[in-house]
Amino acid sequence: MKTFVSIVCILLSTSVYCQRFSFLPEAGMLMTQIDGDKLQGYHKRGVLLGIGTHYALSNNINLGIKTSFYRQGSARKDAFQDKLEDGIQLEMGLSTVGLEVSTVYEPIDKSIFLGVGFVHHQILNYDYKIIDNVVAGPPRLLDPTTVSSSFNNIKFFLGWRFSTSYRFTIAYEKSFSDILDEDFFNIARLLPYHLAFTMSYEFNPSKKKKGKQKRSRKTRK
Repeated sequence: MKTFVSIVCILLSTSVYCQRFSFLPEAGMLMTQIDGDKLQGYHKRGVLLGIGTHYALSNNINLGIKTSFYRQGSARKDAFQDKLEDGIQLEMGLSTVGLEVSTVYEPIDKSIFLGVGFVHHQILNYDYKIIDNVVAGPPRLLDPTTVSSSFNNIKFFLGWRFSTSYRFTIAYEKSFSDILDEDFFNIARLLPYHLAFTMSYEFNPSKKKKGKQKRSRKTRK
């Protein structure tokens, strides 16, 4: 991870001096959920704050590298949502730092762009609440040793560019690695996923090269 962060810092510092690089701060809202928690729906709201850079591989393909803070997890729709007859449901909140590498395709002379990427999430901390029908007895605790320190996501996104620098992006991320190292009562897996709606501003955006216009020489009489 330290190597990845060092690469991001080098690219961000280089972007100031190279027109093929651009610097993008980003902020947005998340609608999040965790597959396997015995709950349904995107009822947990979260946030995303990040910085990144784009490197122009060609006129319409960029390599994106980004690091972001995420607040995500899962929750019930409300306190009246049905409980399971047997077993538990698990509400959870996760604070993570995501390190992303993606490929962005931007058609020439179009405001739309799309891409796919890989995001490694390092878990900073988590909180949880167990929902069941048990009214007495010892508390059920999720042992930290059973929760992984990280997970990996695949990311797909679609966006629109406004003017030269403003971007609006809709992204979907889904984990393909379980954050639960062993079964917790009736819960066998925990796979975070979310929808993200973000705005970003691109500093020093790569400008398309315009064809050089030939100057017409005036002929002397």
